[in-house]
Amino acid sequence: FVPTIYGNYDNIIKIFINQLSEILDVNLNNDKVLFGQLSKHFPPLMYRLSNDIQINNPFIFDIKREYLTLFNAVWMVVMYNQEEFKHSINDNEIGLLTIYIQSALDRNKVSKKIVLINTTKMMNSDFISSRVKSVLPNTYIDIIEEDDRNFILNNNFDLIITTNDNKYNAAPTVNISPIVSDTDLMNISKKFTQTIFRNNSYRNINTENDINYIVCKYFRKELTYLNQKLKSKSEVFDFANKVLVEKDIVDNSYIDSVLAREFQGSTEVNNLVATPHGNPNYVKKNCVLTIANDEAMNWSEDKVQLIFLISVTKNDMKDLKDLFNFIYGISNDKKVISDILNTSTFEEFISILLGYRETNDD
Repeated sequence: FVPTIYGNYDNIIKIFINQLSEILDVNLNNDKVLFGQLSKHFPPLMYRLSNDIQINNPFIFDIKREYLTLFNAVWMVVMYNQEEFKHSINDNEIGLLTIYIQSALDRNKVSKKIVLINTTKMMNSDFISSRVKSVLPNTYIDIIEEDDRNFILNNNFDLIITTNDNKYNAAPTVNISPIVSDTDLMNISKKFTQTIFRNNSYRNINTENDINYIVCKYFRKELTYLNQKLKSKSEVFDFANKVLVEKDIVDNSYIDSVLAREFQGSTEVNNLVATPHGNPNYVKKNCVLTIANDEAMNWSEDKVQLIFLISVTKNDMKDLKDLFNFIYGISNDKKVISDILNTSTFEEFISILLGYRETNDD
C-alpha cells in the first residue's frame, strides 16, 4: 500500500509536460504513456511532500551526472510552479521525475533513417542487411552498392553502416567487415543506441549562432567578477544578492529561492564549478552572474571556485536548455576552467567563452 493524496492533478501535469517540452524543444504533450505514469506518480508524491517524508533515491548521483541538463530543467519547472506543488521538493524527488521525462524522450525518438553502403563484391548485400537487422529489428534499411555521396547527403540519414573504410560527415558512421562479425554487430548496436534510440537531442547546443546568442545575452561586464576573495558559500550569496537587487535584476525574494534550491540539493557540477539558480518568477532581467574566486571554497560536498548564478525570466525559460548545456560543456573542460580562473579582464573572459565554441565545433 502506497499512501497517497487523491485529487485531480491533470492540470499541473499538463503544465509540467508542456513547459518541459518548450524548454527541451521536444513535443511530449501527446505522450499518453508519460501522462499516465505521472498521473500515478503524483498522488504519492504529493502525500510525501505534504507530510515531509524524505525518500532515498540511490541513483540520484548517477541521474545528475548522466542527465544534468534535463535534471535542472525539471527543477526550474517545479520552482516556477511552486504554488501548484505547495511544498518544497528535493533532489531525490526531482530525480524520479527526470527518469519519467527521459523515458518519454526515448519513446519519442527521432526517425530511424539508416543506410547500408556495400561497395564490396565479396558479400551479398542481402546477407549483410540480414545480419545487421538481427540487432536492429523492425528497422528499414536503405541499401546502396556504390559510394554515392550526393545520395547520402540529400537523404538526411541518422546512421550510416558501410563495408568500406570511409567516414561520412553526413551522419554517425559504423565501419564493418563484409562478413559482419559479432564485434561489428556490437558496434552497430552501440552506435544505434547512442545516436538514435536514446533521445538526448536536448543536450546539444547546435550552432555557432546559438552559442553566440547565449554568451551575448547572459554574460555582461557589470555582472562578471573575476579574481574575487570570497571565503564561503554564504558570502557568495550575500554578495550576489546585493548586486542583483541593486541592479534591479531580481526581486528581494529571489535569493531566498536560490538558497531553498541549495538546501534541497547542491548545484555543484564538477571541476570546481557551481550553477546555483532560483525561481524564474522573481527574475526581472536575464543574466548569469559570474564569480571567479582566487581560492576554492567549501560548497556542499565538493569545493567550488567558479560560480555561474543563473537567472532567467519566466518568459525566457526556453533558453535554459542551451544555457545549461553551454555551462556544463565549459565545466567539463579543465583547461577552459583554468583559463577563466586565471584571467583578469572581462574581454579575456568573453574571448575564452567564444574560444570554447571553436573548440567545441572541431
